[in-house]
Amino acid sequence: MRDRLVLVVAETVALLCAATSLWPVYDSRAWMVPVAFTVVLVIAAAELLRRAGLPRVLVPLGSLAVLLVWLVAYRARDAAPFGLLPSAGALRALGDVLQSGVSDVDNYAAPVPVTPGFALLAVGGLGLVAVAIDVVTVTLRRPAAAGLVLLAVYAVPGAVSSAGVPWWAFLLGAASYLGLLLAESRDRVGRWGRLLGGPRTQSANPLSVVGRRVGGTALALAVVAPVAVPGLDGHALRFGGGGPSANGRIGTGDPLVNLSRDLGSRQKVKVFTVSVPRPPTGATFVDQGASPYMRTEVFSSFTGTTWKHDPRGEADSTSRDGTLFPSGWVVAAGEERKIQVSTTKAYRSRYLPLPYAPKVVSGLDGTWAGNDELHEVVGQGGQTSADMDYEVTQVEPDPDADDLLKVQAAEPGKAGQPSRRYVDTAGLGDLGYVQEALDEAVGPAASRDERPYAEALALQDWFHNPSRAGFAYDEHAPTPGNQETLLQSFLRNRSGFCVHYATAMVLLSRALGIPARLAIGYLPGDGVTGSDNKTTYEITTLLAHAWPELWFEGYGWLRFEPTPRNDGVSTDTPGYATAANAKELEDAAKASSAEPSSSATSASSTASAKDRDPGLASAAAASGGPGGSSSDYSTPVRAGVVLLAVLALWLLPVLARRRLRGRRLGAGATAAGVGAAWDEVADTALDLGLGRRSGAQTPRQYAAQLARASGLPLTEVGPLARLLTAYERARFAARGAAMPDVSADARAVSRALLDSAQATDRFRARWVPRSTWSSVRAAVGRTWSSAAGTVSDSAARLRPRQLFRLRG
Repeated sequence: MRDRLVLVVAETVALLCAATSLWPVYDSRAWMVPVAFTVVLVIAAAELLRRAGLPRVLVPLGSLAVLLVWLVAYRARDAAPFGLLPSAGALRALGDVLQSGVSDVDNYAAPVPVTPGFALLAVGGLGLVAVAIDVVTVTLRRPAAAGLVLLAVYAVPGAVSSAGVPWWAFLLGAASYLGLLLAESRDRVGRWGRLLGGPRTQSANPLSVVGRRVGGTALALAVVAPVAVPGLDGHALRFGGGGPSANGRIGTGDPLVNLSRDLGSRQKVKVFTVSVPRPPTGATFVDQGASPYMRTEVFSSFTGTTWKHDPRGEADSTSRDGTLFPSGWVVAAGEERKIQVSTTKAYRSRYLPLPYAPKVVSGLDGTWAGNDELHEVVGQGGQTSADMDYEVTQVEPDPDADDLLKVQAAEPGKAGQPSRRYVDTAGLGDLGYVQEALDEAVGPAASRDERPYAEALALQDWFHNPSRAGFAYDEHAPTPGNQETLLQSFLRNRSGFCVHYATAMVLLSRALGIPARLAIGYLPGDGVTGSDNKTTYEITTLLAHAWPELWFEGYGWLRFEPTPRNDGVSTDTPGYATAANAKELEDAAKASSAEPSSSATSASSTASAKDRDPGLASAAAASGGPGGSSSDYSTPVRAGVVLLAVLALWLLPVLARRRLRGRRLGAGATAAGVGAAWDEVADTALDLGLGRRSGAQTPRQYAAQLARASGLPLTEVGPLARLLTAYERARFAARGAAMPDVSADARAVSRALLDSAQATDRFRARWVPRSTWSSVRAAVGRTWSSAAGTVSDSAARLRPRQLFRLRG
C-alpha cells in the first residue's frame, strides 16, 4: 500500500507538470492555483475511496462526483444549496458558464484572458484528465498508457498557441512521466519481490541503467532538436491550416486560421440572412438596395505572423429589453436604412454580425455590450448570436472623395485621434522591404502625393489591379518561412487570400502614418428579391472575408477593398474609392512607376519617410537606402554561425582525444602510467572499430585479439608483449613495485594497429574517434543513473513507514 501511495504522488506530480504546458495559452497565471487544487483533490479523493474499500469499478464515478461538487462550488455556488450541492439550478448556472467558455474559444486567440468560462474549461478539463490518469495508472495498472493521457494536455497549446509548448514545460512533463514509470516499477517489485540473486546492493540491473540513459538522451534530443534542425521552429501551429467547417463559426479567434479554413473547405454552409429594403425610385444613394459588409471582429495587434485580438475595456453601451444603442461610431455622410438579420442555430459566435455604423439594434436575445473603440458588440454571460432575428438601423458611409482628399495626416494618441497601436509597425521586422514596397505602390517619397487618402487609393489599386504589380488571389498561399514575417512572404510570392491582402494594406498604411486595423466578417453575396419590397441575401461560409479599415479625421473608419478575388465570389469596392476617384488612382499609379533620378532623390526619399515614420526611415538607412535590406545578409550570417557551431562540435572530440593521448603517453614509469598506456592502446583499437575489451576477457586474451589485428607477435619479446607484461605486473604486483616506461611500446602498438587498418577506418579513428563519444556516453549515463538513484531513494524515504523510522 505504501508503494501505491508513491505511485499516486507520482501521477499527481506528472499531471501538474504537464499542466504547465498551458502557460502560453493564458495571458495570466490566475488559472494555476485552481487547476492544481482540482488535480490534487480528484486524485486524493480516488485514493481515499480505494482505502475505504469501494470497488475499483466505482472509484472513477466517485471521483467524478467529487469533481462535480467542486466545480459547482467553484463557479455556481450562488445558485447551489449550501454553496456546493449540484441542484438543477446550480447545474444550469454551471452550464451557462461552460457555454460562455465555449463561445470564448470561438472568439479569442491565444494567449487568452482568464475569463470565468476559460477558467472553468481549464479546471474542469484538467479534473477530467486527473480522473482518467488515475484510472489508467492505479486502477488498471497501466502507467505507460498514462503518457497518452498526458499527451492530450500537451495537444492543447500545440493546437491553439503559435508559441507551441515551452521547452521547459515539455521537459518537466517528460521527466515526471519517467518518474511515474519508475514509481510503478518499484510498486511492482514491492508487490512481487525481486528476482533471485545477490544482495540488493549488488543487483544493479543493466536494463534499468540502459533505460535511464535512453530516457535522458531522448529528453535531451527532444529539447535540442527543434533548435538545431532547420525547419523545426518549435511552433506547433502555423496560419493557414485547419479542417473544413460545417457550422460557420469564426473559430479560434485567429482570422488567419479561420478564414483559410472556411475558404479552403469550399463547403457552402448558411450562417445568416440579411434583408435590405429596395430603394425607392430616384434614391440618391446608389447602393441603398445592396447588402452591407457584415462585421464581426476587429484586430489591431500584429505579431509578424498572426493577428491578436484587441484588449477589451468596459462596455460603453449595454442592451436593455432586447434593444442596444451602439455609440462611438463616426459617420460624416450617408443615408439611414433598416435591415433585418436572421442567424442560423449553428452560428454560435459570441460576436453579433452588424453592418458598419449601426444606430439601433432591436430584437436581441439575452444581454449584449458594445465597445466604442473597437466597434464590436459582444454577448454577455454566454450569450451567442445563434438562432436570432434582429433589426438594425444603420447609416452606410458615403463620403465625398474630394472632401476626403483634403483630410490631413492623423496624429495618433492625441485627443480625438485613434490610439497609437493603430500605427504600430513592430510586427514588420526589418523595414527595408517595406520601403521598397511603398516606393513601388505609391511612388518615392520625394515625388508621391502625401495626402493620406490619395496614398490609400494608390495602395488599394496596387493590390487590386493585376496589371500594376501582378498580385494573384490564392486560397492556398505558402506560409512564411523561418524568420520571415507574413508581409515579407506575401510581397515575395505576390499571392494570397483576403487576409493577406487586408494585412498588407493595413501594415503598409501604418508605415505611411495612416491609422489602420483589420476587420473580419462576411461579404454581401447575391440577393433574391422577395414580395415584401425587400431583397434578401443569404450569407454562407464561402463569403467569409477580411478587409482593411483606415481612419480619416472627421470621417472615422472607412472600408477599403484591396482583394482581387477570383473564386466566383464578388467583392464590393466602396463608391468613394472607385469611379469618382479614377483620376487620383491614375496619378497614384504614375507616381508609383517613377524612378528616382539620382542619389539626391534617394536621400530626399529617406528624409521624407522619416517625417512620416521615423522607424521606417531608420530601417531604410540601416539597410543602405530604400533599395537595400539588411535581411539579405541575415541568412548567410546565420548559416555561417551554424556552420561554425557544427565545426566546433566536430573538432572538440578530436582535440580532446589528442590531448588525452598525449597525457596518457607522458604519464611515466609508474603503475598509473602503465595503465594509461594500456588504455590508450585499447581506445585506439576502439577508434578503429575493433571493439572494446569485454568484461569476460583477461588482459592476455585481449592482447591476443590485438595481436591478430596488428600482426605483432605476442609470444616473442616485442612492444605488445612488453606492454602486456607490464600491465599484468601493474595490476597484480605488490604496491610500490618498480614499473618500466612503456609509452614507446604503446606508440608502437598503436602505430601497428593503424597501419594494418583500412584507410576509411584510419580516417574515422583520427577525425571521428569513437572512444571519446563512448567516454561521454558513459559519463552521462553515470550522472543520469546517479541522479535517478537519488530521486528513487528520496521517493522511498517518503513512504509512511520510512518517515516513522526517520522520526523515531
